[in-house]
Amino acid sequence: METSPAKVGLIDKLAIGLLILTVVAVISAPQSPLTGALAVLTAVLHLARLLRWRGWQTLREPLVWVLHLGYLWLVAGLLLLGAAGLGGLVPENAALHALTMGAFGTMISAVMTRASLGHTGRALHAGPGTLAIYILVTLAAAARVSAPFLEEQAASMLGFAALCWAGGFGLFSVLYFRVLTGPRR
Repeated sequence: METSPAKVGLIDKLAIGLLILTVVAVISAPQSPLTGALAVLTAVLHLARLLRWRGWQTLREPLVWVLHLGYLWLVAGLLLLGAAGLGGLVPENAALHALTMGAFGTMISAVMTRASLGHTGRALHAGPGTLAIYILVTLAAAARVSAPFLEEQAASMLGFAALCWAGGFGLFSVLYFRVLTGPRR
């Protein structure tokens, strides 16, 4: 069942505007409770957007659901950023890694795979290797975000995160080299 995308509404505009405001607040007053509260409010609005998109209906299309997963990392990063700003409830680096490795890394791997296929005339299909890329990048982000909370296992988690990160993007390099250097289909 194909549906049209949700129209941009007030929640979307508020979410995007507050995200910009949150970035400015993080730069100017990173440890402020006001910044923390703003980050939490922004996360709630972005979660509302994400839920409205009904990503669970895309589970049969990995090239699409991975974008929803990347957006979920944005929400998680904002919530962690809020918790860090509201009395240091979580380490700030957990929030930063949820945003960078989680949101950015997942979105980058998603766009790299889809654009590589689409721009070379190939079918927009994520095979097992592409799924492995998404899983490795997600595991890397989850391990890196959790490391500050696991004091005794932090070094192991960091190592695991590094291996998964390198594995995910390394696998992209191997699997997509011929796609990107070969003839267009």
